[in-house]
Amino acid sequence: MPKQKSFRIFPLVLAASLYFIGCDKNPSILSQSATDHGALTVSLVAKQGSPFRTIAKSAMAQITAQDMDTIRQPLTITDSSISGTVSKIPTGDNRRFEIFVYDSAKTIRYYGSNSTSVYGGQETYVTIRLSTYYGTGDAHISGYIDDSIGPGPMPLSIYLTSPYDGQIFNIGDSIIISTAAFDSISTIKSVSFYRDSTTLLGKVTKPPYVWKISKATAGTYRFWAKAIDSIPDTAISNSVTVIVQKVVPNLPPTVSITSPANGASFNAGDSVIIKATAKDSDGVVRQVEFLVDSSYAEIDSVAPFQTIIYGLAAGTHRLQAIAFDDKFATGMSSIVTITVKGTAPTNKPPVVSITSPANNSTLYLGDTLKVLATASDPDGFVRSVKFYRDSTLLVSDTVTPYVYLKVNPATGVYKLHAVATDNSGAATASAVVSVTVLGTRRP
Repeated sequence: MPKQKSFRIFPLVLAASLYFIGCDKNPSILSQSATDHGALTVSLVAKQGSPFRTIAKSAMAQITAQDMDTIRQPLTITDSSISGTVSKIPTGDNRRFEIFVYDSAKTIRYYGSNSTSVYGGQETYVTIRLSTYYGTGDAHISGYIDDSIGPGPMPLSIYLTSPYDGQIFNIGDSIIISTAAFDSISTIKSVSFYRDSTTLLGKVTKPPYVWKISKATAGTYRFWAKAIDSIPDTAISNSVTVIVQKVVPNLPPTVSITSPANGASFNAGDSVIIKATAKDSDGVVRQVEFLVDSSYAEIDSVAPFQTIIYGLAAGTHRLQAIAFDDKFATGMSSIVTITVKGTAPTNKPPVVSITSPANNSTLYLGDTLKVLATASDPDGFVRSVKFYRDSTLLVSDTVTPYVYLKVNPATGVYKLHAVATDNSGAATASAVVSVTVLGTRRP
């Protein structure tokens, strides 16, 4: 059974689900990979009775990093949900994810942010906590916005959004200091930027509140900002420390395929195990990507690096591996050629069944519908499991456990089934499970 690699992000963003697939920034990264175009999907549903339903009128997702252009994407917002997609997100270190939620006066009422490194073909987790001034929403993987205390006016506040703490710059680089400044009580008059304790870099009197340092010199620097409004109130930001130094050029990793041997022969229907060794003299190997006939086959991020290939057609095939280090440099192995002979046996379809809920189950308004399925394949592996209500696709899952979640489903009868597809394209449907959602819970 091959390692099943996930390209999804499961965060705790007040029930926001973010899915990340691949990268798009550096053409030398994953240039031959099927994962070179990424998207971030945000989906959020508010709890019944939450003030969010009356306060929130618009929302924005923002993704920033030193080595990429800032991405800002409006999100669609209704009285009970936030949704939207941000496309073409590049991989790299310390990507900062931010979500802004505004009221009708364009005042920020909910805000959350976090930073993480994102690598194509690897599972990444992001946790963001959206906050109001008086209370916070409880993050819930399957849940909703849960305001412990109703939101009130947000006073003057300011946060540094870039650079990130501990970031390293090369001598001569430009350093962009960016902030997120909020004030729903008064008007922001200025934001001043400081280095270390007292050195004033400059003052900005209108948004965007950003300061640029050109041609940075060697040293370690602490940056912070101070905002002043018309009351006048003052707010001090968090501080970040950066290092400016002569950056030693990164050496690429090396990689070689150790199995199968060049010229090896297989029978049609055999599984082919590809093994590779990879090392990096000045860092670490993040992942190894395997190619079959110049097409992406699999990514492994844990040594020993290997994958299993099923269903190769009769003929000659070219195997190759690409290693990625911690600075995204790549090294490519020599090509290994193998031969597959004969005719493959008939493919056996996968088997799939819904294990929960039981057939003829009953739920009530406010409950969560959680559908679990198991699937296996006797002569290969399961590529995906898709969940349907009647003929309508609900979700496609590629990683066990196979699951579909629906918070607060509407009343009605749900005829649910799952369809498993194997590595050869054969598909099998499960038995139908009926679930009824009622409007009133019995006493």
